Amino acid sequence: MSRGGKAIEGRLLDDPRVAAMLARVSDFTLSETDAEGICTRFEPYSDLYTLAPPTEIIGQRLDYYYPPQERANGMYERFLAAARANGRVEGEGWRYRIDGTRRWMRFSIEARRDEAGEITGFVGVSYDVTHERDSARKLYASEEAMRFLVNGLTGHAIYMLDPDGAVTNWNAGAERLKGYIAEEIVGQHFSCFYTEEDRAAGLPARALAIARDEGRFEGEGWRIRKDGSRFRAHVLIQPLVDYEDKFVGFAKMTRDITAEHRAAEDLADAREKLAQTQRLRSLGELTGGIAHDFNNLLTVIRGSAELLSRPGFDEAKRGRQLRAIIETADRAAELTGQLLAFARRQPLQPRALDLNEQIAGMAELLGRTLGKPIAIRTRLTPDLWSITADPAQLHSVILNAAINARDAIAGQGSVTFITENVAAPEGDCVRLAIVDDGEGMSPEVRARVFEPFFTTKPVGKGTGLGLSQAYGFAAQSGGRIEIDSAPGEGTTLSLYLLHVLVFRLVSALFWE
Repeated sequence: MSRGGKAIEGRLLDDPRVAAMLARVSDFTLSETDAEGICTRFEPYSDLYTLAPPTEIIGQRLDYYYPPQERANGMYERFLAAARANGRVEGEGWRYRIDGTRRWMRFSIEARRDEAGEITGFVGVSYDVTHERDSARKLYASEEAMRFLVNGLTGHAIYMLDPDGAVTNWNAGAERLKGYIAEEIVGQHFSCFYTEEDRAAGLPARALAIARDEGRFEGEGWRIRKDGSRFRAHVLIQPLVDYEDKFVGFAKMTRDITAEHRAAEDLADAREKLAQTQRLRSLGELTGGIAHDFNNLLTVIRGSAELLSRPGFDEAKRGRQLRAIIETADRAAELTGQLLAFARRQPLQPRALDLNEQIAGMAELLGRTLGKPIAIRTRLTPDLWSITADPAQLHSVILNAAINARDAIAGQGSVTFITENVAAPEGDCVRLAIVDDGEGMSPEVRARVFEPFFTTKPVGKGTGLGLSQAYGFAAQSGGRIEIDSAPGEGTTLSLYLLHVLVFRLVSALFWE
């Protein structure tokens, strides 16, 4: 620096207005030393950061406020030597204040030279960055704690993706679950975990798009490990933004739910088997009456056949006997068809039905099931709306409800079948009410009747699936089922099924 430049610098530093301005905009100390490092000037530009009174520091070496260990190790001399060799040195370290507390300072020491190039002294600037350092250390500790937590979740694959879907980091859980170490997978696109079918369908890109547009993606599906094996995964993807709210990628968590998925499948299979058992149990209730009726039908057929086989049988009566055989065979075929329809297993096959006709067609079947002590009554509304339902499942629900009604009646009683058109919140419906005058239910029992496997019958007498099947049938048919009962007042089971036109409209809007 020229002699004129030094003079200007000195005047600026001595100007009280400049000093006041520096105190307002910065928190630092300015010091000057001679060539040996003895302080010739010390300016603390903020009382908060005053390390020592200037009167105590001027004339002293500037390691006056260094920690004792650094003074003993000659740290100050090393800084000056570096400034002599390089013209400037920078660093950070603890420095002590007047009150004995310490501050973390960031400093710079620059050598001053005369016109001949000889070092005449040093200028030092120190900034208090204690808060900055503490914040950085807290952030680091927080990040380390989070890293420890993430790596400790060995049951979850937790990793980050860049905006395009490439893996950017990998935790221990991801390595355990998917079989890749970090060096193998970082940089690869996360779609490599998907099945070929899902990749072809564009599922990986769709998942990222949903996460970015809606703030979250959650779902489950099959994923592929490094060894090619499959596992069922529950997946959560969330977008990540930086401190400026700029999108920077995704956080992804994957959990292996293969065991839960298989357990759910096993439970569904068990329920289906029990449902079939329930159907067969109900079928067994019909066995006695059915056997008797088949014997009657066979008697008619056999008797007519014997008459026709007699020599000299009146030809005028032959046609009548043949018609009797045909009609009886048709009745037997119809009865067999009802039994097969009731016992079969298949998805719902809904079609337009007249509920009044369905109940009338089941009259004989219901009579055999309920027995003579129980009277069957009907109150069927004329001009009843058509409904849409699977006839076999409808028959199953009606028959199960009738059996429950019979079991609730001690001795003689009645079961009444009521149909009516009703305007319901879900749309125009037909209501089928099955009313018995049995013992009724307590509120506790009534609250649980639609639960799968719940039954009040003795062991071996019921599966607890009859009403839960009825509940499922109503829901699948777009309707609902309700039960009203009280101890000593009997039970009313109400099945609401959509008007055929409403059913078609709802199907077109929501189910197709």
